[in-house]
Amino acid sequence: MCNKRSSQPDLKHCQEIDHLRITMARFVLLLLSVAIASASIAVGETTDTIPPNCIQYRLHLGVPCPEKYNPVCGTDGITYKNKYKLCLKRMNSGLNIQTAHMGEC
Repeated sequence: MCNKRSSQPDLKHCQEIDHLRITMARFVLLLLSVAIASASIAVGETTDTIPPNCIQYRLHLGVPCPEKYNPVCGTDGITYKNKYKLCLKRMNSGLNIQTAHMGEC
């Protein structure tokens, strides 16, 4: 057992054990961090997605859809004509569709 009254060789042994415990704790925390990050990516929560700013389109007021073709790829794998169309699908379906990237999928 390690305590302050241990002899010098025992104290050194206790310090080595403490160092080993700290190293193991750091390793476990690193593994947990990697596991959590991997799980997030597995369920589609990537940091590359962009939440659409659907409020600007005032969909609930029936504002007409702009017809300009500016394709956007949704996280559902569908290419939308523009951000408005993505927001319209998001509102009507109740799905949390994000912008994966600008342009076609």
